[in-house]
Parts: sequence; C-alpha cells; structure tokens
Amino acid sequence: MIPLALTANDAVGIAVVAALVLLVVVAGLRVLRKKKAEAPAPVKPVAKAQGTAKSISTATRTATPAPTPTAAETAATAARAAKLAAEAAAAKAREEADEEAKKAAYRAKKEAERLEKEQKQREREEAEQHAREEAARAAAEAEAARQAELAAQRQKAAAEAGKTLAAGLEKTRGGFMSRLNALLGGGKAIDDSVLADLEEVLFTADIGVKTATRLLETVREKVRAKALSDPGKVKAALRAEIARILALDGAPEAGRPFAPGEARPWVVMVVGVNGSGKTTTVG
Repeated sequence: MIPLALTANDAVGIAVVAALVLLVVVAGLRVLRKKKAEAPAPVKPVAKAQGTAKSISTATRTATPAPTPTAAETAATAARAAKLAAEAAAAKAREEADEEAKKAAYRAKKEAERLEKEQKQREREEAEQHAREEAARAAAEAEAARQAELAAQRQKAAAEAGKTLAAGLEKTRGGFMSRLNALLGGGKAIDDSVLADLEEVLFTADIGVKTATRLLETVREKVRAKALSDPGKVKAALRAEIARILALDGAPEAGRPFAPGEARPWVVMVVGVNGSGKTTTVG
C-alpha cells in the first residue's frame, strides 16, 4: 500500500466536505423527528373522567413540533464537524509522517549494515592479500636459502672432488710413475730383463690388462726395430701410446672427439675392474 501525503489544503477540504455531510445527516434527522411529532398519537380509553383532561394535555404536548435549530447552532455543529475532520486529517498525517520516518530509519539501518559488510569484506580481502604476499616472500626467502645451500654444497663437492682427483693422481704418480722412473732411469740399456721388469710394472699398475699388454707390445716392437735405444725414448713411446689410446686412435671413432647423439638424456658408461683407473679417467 502506498501512503497518500495530504497537504494542509487537502485536509481543510476534507473537513469541509465532512461538515456538509454531517449537516445533511442532522437535517434529515430533524425532519424525521418533526414528521413523527406531527402524526396523531393513539388515545387510550379511560374509565374515569378525571383522566380525560390529563390524556388530552399529554397528547397536546406530544403533538407540539420540536424547535427548528438556529443558524448559530448549525454553524457551531459545522465548526465542530470541521474541527473533528481536521483533527482526524492531522492524526492521519502524523501517522503517515511517523510511518515515513520509520521507513527512512529502516533504510538508513540497512544502508549502514551494507556499508559495514562491505568494509569487513574489504578488510578480509586485504588480510588475505597480505597473507599471500607474506607467504610468497617466505617462499622466496626459503628458495634463496635453498639455492645458496646448494651452491655451497656444489662448491664443497667440487673442492672435495678436486682433492680426490689430486689424491688419485698423486697415488698414480707415486706408484706407477715412480716405479717406471726407477726402472728406466740411470741410463740402463734396453734389453729383455728391462722389458720383463716393465711388464711387471705395467701389469701391477691400475691401467688394466688390455692396456698394459698394448703398451708392452708397442715398446717391444720398437725395441726390435731398433727404434728405442735408451730409457728416455721408452718413456716417450709409452707417453705417445697412452695419448693415442685416450684419443681413441686406431678405433672406429678415431679422429673424432667424443660427441653424444641428439637424443636426450644420454648415458656414458665407463667399465673396468677394480683399480683400473675408471674414476681417474672420468675425472
């Protein structure tokens, strides 16, 4: 239902209409009473003479018409009706004003609740965003720390690998090379006894049987061909043969560097008996 807002002029007009209606009703009631008064009243028979005069007197008084209201009384009645109408209109206007004020208060309350809800939503979103940023920062710091730790571990492993390789090479230098230098030093002539000692040195070294056999056959062939006459040349021949073996000289892949295929990942397998120099070769 939509309430009607009444102005002061509307209230006055309603009051005047109500007063006129009230006047018409009052006039109708007056006319009706007058007609009833003019009608002859029934007379009851009496037994005694003394009651006859009294009955006639009563009938005369009943037949007397009621006095007609004066203009002042009519105006007063109209004024009272107008006042009542005005008061009713004012009361209705107050009720409508109160209802409108209640509605305005309700709308204001709902608006305040909406604003408060939006504020809480913004605060919650800001808190969640802050938590995400903190989590991302913590993750970045943890990743940086992990990378730093990995770098330190790689540096440590590289240092230890260098030490291990140096230690392995030192073992080779102090074992195989020292025995070879002792055998081929001192200007000894190259004969069968020197070759027998060389065979023992090669086969007890960490180079493998096949490699030792190949080195020994190379030296023997050159000794038979009179190409090696002193220990220095024997060491040079051994060094050249070892370099050729490491360079895959004489193999199907000779002349080409080690190059893996296009497929990834690829694996290089280094095989050999214990102590044959696999780790040293890979290093």
